[in-house]
Amino acid sequence: MSTSQKKAKRSLKMHSGLKRPWHEDSTLVFKSKEDKVVIGRCEDGELIDLDDETIALAEDYKFPLDPELIDMGSEEEPVEETEEEPVEETEEEPVEETEEEPVEETEEKPVEETPTEEEPVEETPTPVKETPQSSTKEDSSALRHGVDTVIKSSLDKVFSELSQKSQDLTKSTNELVELREQFTELQSKYNTLEVKHKKLGNAFKALLPE
Repeated sequence: MSTSQKKAKRSLKMHSGLKRPWHEDSTLVFKSKEDKVVIGRCEDGELIDLDDETIALAEDYKFPLDPELIDMGSEEEPVEETEEEPVEETEEEPVEETEEEPVEETEEKPVEETPTEEEPVEETPTPVKETPQSSTKEDSSALRHGVDTVIKSSLDKVFSELSQKSQDLTKSTNELVELREQFTELQSKYNTLEVKHKKLGNAFKALLPE
């Protein structure tokens, strides 16, 4: 076999589905372009992890295996299967059946019924107390008189307060009118003084030599 044929057999391609380089003839899949170590094989477009078949293919085609995966496989220890001890079956002892003694049936003697005469019960009528209507009328009139008294006293109090406030308002209005009249009087005096001040100013200017 020539060297070109060997290179062609060992040439790697990028798998479109797995996004990893792989060897088409052996279906071996590699870690990366830089780290060309076998991590598994491709079967129906899926990555199969490192198994016995992958190791055999790598040895046939002289491809190196991923040492990390080999170390992980060697660290797993086989689980020892423990044999279950057989359970001893114990025979059940037969239970002795005891015969039940027959119970003697005793005849019940009939009880003689003696007729008892019921004594008539005398019904005593309970007197019904009649409440006089006059007392209820007096109570209602007294209650109405009390309510009227309370309402009248409250109304008198309100009217007295309103009259007091009305007097205060009238007094304040009168004071306001007086203040307004005083203000008007002062304003008129101020206007008179202002006119006199202007006349005096003009007269003073006329006396000054030119």
